[in-house]
Amino acid sequence: MAEELRITAEQLAQRDEWDRRLMRKECTLEDALAMTMHLGVPASAYLVACYAAAIDTYKAGMVTDLAEPFGIAMGKREKNAMERETWISHVRFNVDSFHAQGYSKNHPASYDGTAFHMAAKMLHKSPMQIFDTYHGK
Repeated sequence: MAEELRITAEQLAQRDEWDRRLMRKECTLEDALAMTMHLGVPASAYLVACYAAAIDTYKAGMVTDLAEPFGIAMGKREKNAMERETWISHVRFNVDSFHAQGYSKNHPASYDGTAFHMAAKMLHKSPMQIFDTYHGK
């Protein structure tokens, strides 16, 4: 015995408000989809059309990232910051691993065979670049 789904006028009004926000570009497609699902109401024809247009845009190759038409793609600055953060983490992990194996963390310009030299060989960078990245310069 399936229970009947009841949708109130208030839920529909809230859904329609999210549609209006999307039309006025006050929210992203992802926001409107998420809130419509949260409300538990069927998507409006407008929201379905926006979703279909986003998928078609991606399938046609007009965008390389499906997140773009949904309004949640990272900008170039955010991507660069994330890549930098990943690189710093990678450098620190490698330097610390070599240090745990007995290599020193002395300044690579003053000493040979440091953890920075070993990480530099592995990461194909200079020891000074690794040193500066490790110390946040």
